Amino acid sequence: MIEFRLPSLGADMEQGKLLEWKVAPGQKVVKGDVVAVVDTSKAAVEVEIWEAGTMHELIALPGETYPVGAVLARLLAPGEAPGAAAPPAAASSRQRASPAARKRAAELGLPIDAVAGTGPEGAVTLQDVETAAAKKVTAAPAAEDKQAAMQRAIAAAMSRSKREIPHYYLSEAIALRKAGAWLERENAARPVAERLLMAALFLTAVARACVRHPEMNGHYREGGFVPGVKPGSKTAEYIDDVVSKVTLPGAIFLTLIALLPIWLTGLINVPFQFGGTSLLIVVGVALDTLQQMQQHLLLRKYDGFMKKGRIKFRGRQPTGGF
Repeated sequence: MIEFRLPSLGADMEQGKLLEWKVAPGQKVVKGDVVAVVDTSKAAVEVEIWEAGTMHELIALPGETYPVGAVLARLLAPGEAPGAAAPPAAASSRQRASPAARKRAAELGLPIDAVAGTGPEGAVTLQDVETAAAKKVTAAPAAEDKQAAMQRAIAAAMSRSKREIPHYYLSEAIALRKAGAWLERENAARPVAERLLMAALFLTAVARACVRHPEMNGHYREGGFVPGVKPGSKTAEYIDDVVSKVTLPGAIFLTLIALLPIWLTGLINVPFQFGGTSLLIVVGVALDTLQQMQQHLLLRKYDGFMKKGRIKFRGRQPTGGF
């Protein structure tokens, strides 16, 4: 009996979700045949078989998530009869579990091979099944869309590779003859102080690419995706509109704070102990403290703030670009 286990399809892969089977029990397969489709955090990958034989039993269920190394199916070796006794190694590789644990796992639809055992010799107990089921239920509401999960996995892999993995760099030759000729003609008509560098063309190309593919324009901060803002005249108008709306109420507020001591002195006929400058200092310290608290919360829970809608843009949204 041959066990077909979930292979590692990437350096950072810890588990995978079985999407579909490409084979059926009783079907003969050879090395290199695609037998299943597994969804990782980055993409759906077709998984090939590395042994020749006949599919005997499909253990894993489509739609379920399994750790790397979990038994997905069992095959009969060439010439092996369905009722033949399995070799001792295959028999010992079966997950040990109590009858109560197997029954409870079947009721919950939980593969017993995907449950980590804490009993004697790694056997799965009833408590292990209940714990695994509770973790599965708890993790369900936190599921995110495919694109967000893919971006999170890519960001984590890139960050870890920069820190831990020895890396090398690849280069590619790009034809810049036309760009160089255009730059030469353009600079010929400009004063020396206003001539352009080739880097200006590179930056323009990057900016236009970000406008064309906005889903790639952003960065990750503390596990949350921060989308970029499209550059251009629309963005400039939006910033000007926001600054205007903030400056006018702020100016009115400062005027009221400065006049408040005078009004209080006139109403109660008692000299006020501090003037408008002191009030401005107190208000400034309070606003700075609130801003620091908001930045701290934003840094720690950016993704949650964005999803729950606690931080929203006001006024016109930045649209458009170059």
